[in-house]
Amino acid sequence: MPIICTVGYEANRCKEAHASEEEFPGWGDLEDRSVLWEAVTASGVLEVGASILVMRNPKAAALVQKHIAEMMDK
Repeated sequence: MPIICTVGYEANRCKEAHASEEEFPGWGDLEDRSVLWEAVTASGVLEVGASILVMRNPKAAALVQKHIAEMMDK
């Protein structure tokens, strides 16, 4: 059976993905942070066996596709 992970929904529920820069200035740009948070979450679940990733952000999906390509080259 495939393992389906709703990465976009789960990653964007955490405060690190949507807290304002004024509230946490050390966390960096909100747009970059939310993309990277989703991509890192997706990469983690992919490496432990996920079959299908449901993602929200096209930039995060592109990063994960690049990560998959790099894993396949090694």
